Amino acid sequence: LDGILFKFTTGYPWYDLPEGYPSWQTCYRRFRLWLRQGILHQVLALGFDQGPDQLLQPGDYGWFGF
Repeated sequence: LDGILFKFTTGYPWYDLPEGYPSWQTCYRRFRLWLRQGILHQVLALGFDQGPDQLLQPGDYGWFGF
C-alpha cells in the first residue's frame, strides 16, 4: 500500500519508486488488482474515514487516470 500511496502523492512514475518499497511491478500489479476488486476503494474509505458512498466507486477511476 505504501508504494501505491507514494506514487499517487508524489506523481512519480511507477518505475521510479525508491528503494525500501516493493518493486514497481509488484506495486502496479497490486494497484490494478485492488482497483478491479474494489479493495482499494475500501482501504481509502478507511483511511479517509468516510463512508464508501462518498468516495469513488469501483469502475469510476477518477484521478487514477484510467
